[in-house]
Amino acid sequence: MSKINIDSKGSLARLMATENLTVQHKKVSTASFDVKNRVLSLPIWNDMSDVMYDGLIGHEVGHALYTPFEEWKEFVVENPNLKDYANVIEDARIERLMKTKFPGMKKVFFGMYDELNMKDFFGIGADDVQTYGILDRINLYFKLGVRVDVEFTAEEMVFVDRASTTKTFKDVLDLTLDLAEYAKNEDLNTDFDDIGDYELSDEEGEGEEFEFGNDSASSNTSQDGGENSKSAGDGKIDDSDNEEGEGEDAHGEGAGGDDDAPASKTQKNFDDRMGDMNDENASSPIYVDLPNVNVKGVTLGYKKTLEVLTKQFDDKTAYSGYFNDYDNHDERKSVLDKEIRAWKKDTLPVVNYMVKEFEMKQAATAHRRTSVGKTGVLDTNKMHAYRYEEDIFKRVATVKDGKNHALAMYVDWSGSMSDKLLSTVKQTITLVMFARKVGIPFRVYAFTNASGLNQYLGEDNKFYEDNARDNFTKNHLSLERLSLVEFFNEKMNAREFQKGIDNFYKVGVAAGWGSSHYLQCPEGFNLGSTPLNEAIIASYEQISDFKRQTGKEKVNVIFLTDGGSNGNDQYYSVDETWTKSGTRTWGSDKHHMVIRDPKTKKYIATSADYLEMTADLLKGLGQRCDVNVIGFFLTDSRHIKYTIEREMKWQDGVNAKKKLAKLGYVALKSNGYDKYFMINDKSLDKVVEMPEEVAKKDDGSVNKARLSTAFKKFSKGRKLNKMLLNEFVAMVA
Repeated sequence: MSKINIDSKGSLARLMATENLTVQHKKVSTASFDVKNRVLSLPIWNDMSDVMYDGLIGHEVGHALYTPFEEWKEFVVENPNLKDYANVIEDARIERLMKTKFPGMKKVFFGMYDELNMKDFFGIGADDVQTYGILDRINLYFKLGVRVDVEFTAEEMVFVDRASTTKTFKDVLDLTLDLAEYAKNEDLNTDFDDIGDYELSDEEGEGEEFEFGNDSASSNTSQDGGENSKSAGDGKIDDSDNEEGEGEDAHGEGAGGDDDAPASKTQKNFDDRMGDMNDENASSPIYVDLPNVNVKGVTLGYKKTLEVLTKQFDDKTAYSGYFNDYDNHDERKSVLDKEIRAWKKDTLPVVNYMVKEFEMKQAATAHRRTSVGKTGVLDTNKMHAYRYEEDIFKRVATVKDGKNHALAMYVDWSGSMSDKLLSTVKQTITLVMFARKVGIPFRVYAFTNASGLNQYLGEDNKFYEDNARDNFTKNHLSLERLSLVEFFNEKMNAREFQKGIDNFYKVGVAAGWGSSHYLQCPEGFNLGSTPLNEAIIASYEQISDFKRQTGKEKVNVIFLTDGGSNGNDQYYSVDETWTKSGTRTWGSDKHHMVIRDPKTKKYIATSADYLEMTADLLKGLGQRCDVNVIGFFLTDSRHIKYTIEREMKWQDGVNAKKKLAKLGYVALKSNGYDKYFMINDKSLDKVVEMPEEVAKKDDGSVNKARLSTAFKKFSKGRKLNKMLLNEFVAMVA
């Protein structure tokens, strides 16, 4: 189903019910509401108008509000053949109550019944409805109203009047017993000549009843809804209640007070027609929750990270290189340390520029928030002007509180980042230096699935387990291994911060590809694959804690990565106590996962294409934590152009490609990010590389032409960095 069905219509149901109902779509014949577990199930239709959809939801919410589960269960268990009769009477009651509570539902129901009547959903055709039994005639009377000419005898009008005025559920059950007793003895050849037409009231004549299959009778929920199946004594009434259609349908043959009571022909026709509207080729949703995860247990804190890396990089063996050459350790260390100092010095102007831009934009925003008002206190400097000037009062400028900021970054520590890892590390350090200068709280994590970190994390280092923290009680998304390394935290003192920069730079060199330093990568900090989805799910808890700890209102969460996540296409099934495939795109058993955030009760992933899960999880992060989610995606220009063509209109795409050619990046709103910076990794982190033999002429003088060319290339890279960071600052300010 499209998102408008699940999200928009689900929100409508929750608002009307004034509770956080679970709303789900399933491949079932008709809609139903599980009054015990509070689950509204809707079929997957080929085509359904808004008025039909809204009427269906309004009807089922009526059961959520007014049908008492325990009383219903007890009655149907004792009188299984009377369920059909009870449905007709109870539906009349709850529809009447819904129109009283929500007057707008009158128009919705009226339009819905018009559509149903035109499509002959009840199979009346050219039939004379007076030949129908009393149950069918009452069914048509309350559903179609004046659209069909239904007559009743004086004796039958007693039942109609009672159905029109039931107040309590006990009234419904009492009438059900009396109606079924009468129906089994009724004479279908009743003479109506002496009976006048019954005048419908406004409330009764607008087609108030719409019976959606088993609806209020439903009390068992499949595991797709996240609840355990119940035994007959714990909610499951009988097979006819099964939402999947097993056993005898509630409105099929055999309904009634006993074997002699006639069944509802019109309801059976209706159920069949509703079933015909179902999309048989649709992918069946499997409803799963985000699992409980152990984020703290797999996060290496910044102090431990400092300790491990400092020990590694201060030890000579760390610089032994791949050739076991211990002799030039000090020389190599000196060269790398000089490189880091030079880079920090070179980057400082960029950071200062960012700080200035940030403060200017903050000041402009504060000016827009400033209002000037009179204080009511006389300004003695203006007293002389009282004869011709009314404004002789002092004024005060009030600045409304603005949003305060924080910054969290997640760096992709996967193998495909190897050729651009150092560039990404430098970009991250630049942002961290900026955040520290302007006093913004910040956190930086690298996400990885490298197993070597376990030695530092201790025994409690499992991110996810099927049977941990109540995961085994619900269907949930199955996750892979994840570890998070915290490199920076605003709580660092000055010495720790500078050492953190040096260590992060060095581990970027060591774990990256093509380094001339031959720096050995510390165990556990090597690159793995890409558990991006797991990192996003972990961030739900981390960012919530970050906001709570810092008290900051506007948090920007940045993911720096170069590609998609590892696949997450499996879920843990409670029914089978086993992990199963959550995605199948072919054959008759097509299915996909619909993922719910158990804290917000919102569905955050609904697409049948599991490759869209990352974007959905990012949107879920923004929803739960109320943050801006920013992506720094480092890739080649071909990939960027492909994304532009797919995401943008033609003219916008032309302009974006020009920007890409000029600056080396484009900014989009795409892939679940509020802002998505796609950066050509070949344009990032330009440096001046001028070998001495090229920089000088044969006579030893400087080759100015070649030096100028080199600096132009360098300046272009700096321009990319400056423009990119300027756009970023404008967003976070």
